[in-house]
Amino acid sequence: MKQVVIFFSLLLLTACIPQPKQELTIKNINMKITSSAFSNNGNIPIKYSCDGEKISPDLEIADVPANAQSLALILEDPDSPMGTFTHWLVWNIDPTNTEIAANSVPTGAIQGKTSG
Repeated sequence: MKQVVIFFSLLLLTACIPQPKQELTIKNINMKITSSAFSNNGNIPIKYSCDGEKISPDLEIADVPANAQSLALILEDPDSPMGTFTHWLVWNIDPTNTEIAANSVPTGAIQGKTSG
């Protein structure tokens, strides 16, 4: 079985319009995103691939900074034969959301166009 490298990127969006003489600083962000479907650096089960059911795995989100206003999720495959392939793009995720169930989109979130 070929190991597929997938990057889950969870972006923190905060108020980005600083007031005069103020700076926007984001430090020490230790957010975590995990899944019970696979381990870190492990193989993603075929169920979640184009050869399987083509569904998203369950995801758990932890340690989101208190000042977060929104989250965005980018799922990319840099090892794709066609170059980096975007599998999933979701934004406007409520930062109090601690999990995303398999094959679902968080309430109020918006999905973007993927590579496929």
